[in-house]
Amino acid sequence: MTHGISEREWLEYLEGRLSRPRAVEIRRHLDGCPDCMHLLGELMEWQRRLTEEGGQLRSAMTPSPDETDRFVDRVMEQVLAASPKSWNASQARSTAQGLFLLRSLIEPIFGRGTAQVAIDLAVRRCTAQPDMELRHDDWPVFVNNLSETLGSISGSAAARLVSRVGAALAEAA
Repeated sequence: MTHGISEREWLEYLEGRLSRPRAVEIRRHLDGCPDCMHLLGELMEWQRRLTEEGGQLRSAMTPSPDETDRFVDRVMEQVLAASPKSWNASQARSTAQGLFLLRSLIEPIFGRGTAQVAIDLAVRRCTAQPDMELRHDDWPVFVNNLSETLGSISGSAAARLVSRVGAALAEAA
């Protein structure tokens, strides 16, 4: 019972991504076709239920601010404890080294592609350099931008972790 409407078009219609002319055609069809209206209603109900369940699952998996702080503190303690003795806090690091180290942290969490896009976006948002090279003075803004970007993807724990590690790297730079 497709009535000339592909599965892709149904899904795009539900998501509001279908071209306006085609969406108008489908709406007209729905006004006169109880079978398709019933199908649309079922799809909408499934979408509503799954969205609601996904939201509840996300809420159940989101740590409290205190849990997040304890996790970030534990990670920072482990990272600092495992740092080579030659990497003491007074050793200066370049921004390139800082980027490398932050990338090493976030790639396993978000994947290489997402990490690279987030880093590139954060660099573009904080530097006015024509070569888009991150300068030492840009580092705090860069870390804030990266933290916000990854936090919007994955929540406050990721944002806090990036912020704390970035700040620790800045102290050593």
